[in-house]
Amino acid sequence: MELLKGFITSILLLIGFVSFAQIEMIEGTIVREENKAVKVATADKDQLSFYINTNTQKIPVYYNGKTNPWTFKCNTPVKLFGKMMGNIFVSNALYSECEPKFEMATKMRQNGKIYVVVAVMSTLFMGLLAYVVFTNIQLNKLKKQSEELS
Repeated sequence: MELLKGFITSILLLIGFVSFAQIEMIEGTIVREENKAVKVATADKDQLSFYINTNTQKIPVYYNGKTNPWTFKCNTPVKLFGKMMGNIFVSNALYSECEPKFEMATKMRQNGKIYVVVAVMSTLFMGLLAYVVFTNIQLNKLKKQSEELS
């Protein structure tokens, strides 16, 4: 009976229908070899799994949530939310303080093309601004003419 209850709870956890009262949180660092997370040996090939080092032990984790690609590339501590099933932690939520290291328009800046883009955008904005001002002046003239005629 306990096995069936654990199986049903894990299915509900994977789908996301378990109440927050049953969700546990563990914190630690992901075990890595050659800058890659170590996969749990007993996991399926397509199952995202890894080990996490807490202060007291090394816990295998089966992860079923969406993750950002940079999450597993840095060594900052992570927080996992899920349920402990025997000696395996099943999780569908992960929090990491890894920041993506995007360098925006680096290639264009090196080639000098970013300045062309800025110049074109500035020219378009100035042209649009001039059109609005010119249209406003024209409308004011027409308004004065219509007031004089009436």
